[in-house]
Amino acid sequence: MKFSTREKEKEAHKASFAQQKKNEETSASLAPPDFNPQASPVQAKGKGKVKEKDGVWQVPEKTGKAEKGPLAIKGRGDKSAMDASDVNQGSIGDCYFLASLAAVAYTNPGLLEKAITDNKNGTYTVTLYSRKRDGIGQASSDSSTGIFSKLVARTITVDAALPTSVDGIDSANADAEGLLPHATGGDKNKAGETELWVKIIEKAYAVLNGGYDNIGNGGFSENALEALTGKQFSENTFSRGGGSVKKRLIKSTKEGTPATVSTKSDGDIEDQADDVKAYAEKNDIVGGHAYTVLKADESGLLIRNPWGQNASNTTPFVTWAQFSALFDQYAYQR
Repeated sequence: MKFSTREKEKEAHKASFAQQKKNEETSASLAPPDFNPQASPVQAKGKGKVKEKDGVWQVPEKTGKAEKGPLAIKGRGDKSAMDASDVNQGSIGDCYFLASLAAVAYTNPGLLEKAITDNKNGTYTVTLYSRKRDGIGQASSDSSTGIFSKLVARTITVDAALPTSVDGIDSANADAEGLLPHATGGDKNKAGETELWVKIIEKAYAVLNGGYDNIGNGGFSENALEALTGKQFSENTFSRGGGSVKKRLIKSTKEGTPATVSTKSDGDIEDQADDVKAYAEKNDIVGGHAYTVLKADESGLLIRNPWGQNASNTTPFVTWAQFSALFDQYAYQR
């Protein structure tokens, strides 16, 4: 069966979680006492290799002419120049990363501002984090290959030449949905140029992991949040009712730490009551997709879809009953 890129994201998400379960016994035997073995998903490796030329990292995918524009702009309604509302997913399946990026932008934009340096020569240096055992182009969270090793800073210099084709899909003129592979959106300056910060960080994350093909077929927010913050995160599943997830997400809101949630499969959503399915369809709550948690309280959650302006409702409110019916994973700071 041939899948579209977003369908591939869902399939890879399910496959990764199946592999994760196989690693649970190994994780449990090696883990410190407070470690949850369900927090060790494996990221699939792709085909290409990143290369460094004159100090600037190049992705293996075909790229177009470097984009021009300001690094960040504080637009109307933004809390900061690097605002969660700037994040809009392209055609590749990296919702887990962009939902995480929006979560950090929402809770701690200053961290992102410090992570990017405009070198004033068309290049940008981004600080991300990976496990001590991993180098540029091979970041991983495989429980059998060093998930317990220390997160260390990696500086990655990239330009603004963005991919026109990823995973065999030529999107130079956008795909059938009008989407380019890379993230889009953001505020514009008076010259009509769009801010670049989301695209630059996404490209740096692609370099860290070996290319857009590697990050664009599904993944886990836990890995992305650690790469963005250098902090320890956990990604867990929860049973129906989800008492502990409710407490943890409300705590994340109170503490101002980033958190994400991920949906069940399309099949599981299809099995829900008609009113739940109708709400999901109306608000673009789709299977195998990650969302940013903007707020959680006793009544429910306000979440943000990384599709951004391309979603029918960018920031739907979900009651805890709806959440239990539609979602099955969450990532939070330990």
